[in-house]
Amino acid sequence: MKKTLFLTSKSILVAFSLIAVCAFSNLLLRAQASPETNDQMTGQTEAQGDAKKKDDTPKCTLETLKGRYLFAASGPILPPAFGVTQPTPGANAGFNIFNGDGTGTAIVTLRVNGIIVLENFVTPIS
Repeated sequence: MKKTLFLTSKSILVAFSLIAVCAFSNLLLRAQASPETNDQMTGQTEAQGDAKKKDDTPKCTLETLKGRYLFAASGPILPPAFGVTQPTPGANAGFNIFNGDGTGTAIVTLRVNGIIVLENFVTPIS
């Protein structure tokens, strides 16, 4: 028995918007995390260590967001997304390529209830 899935351009747009927001938010959270330093190991005074931490704090800007970032997620897809009428298993995976100016490209594969509905779908990020 062949399964069919009803997709509209609006549901695809909503799904990609959610995917992009989740992926970008995850990247921002990871970029803001800074590694812990052990002042006892470096021999620095507390004041020197605090000054260094302030100066070395990584900044997340559009200019620093460059390159390829992989993502994957899975979980229930709730109605009415993708035409499902009840919570349905879903998963996506792909990568974003950021250009360092706020633009880029996303390549995504999306599965709904085990059916690939988008495979290597390419969409711009702006």
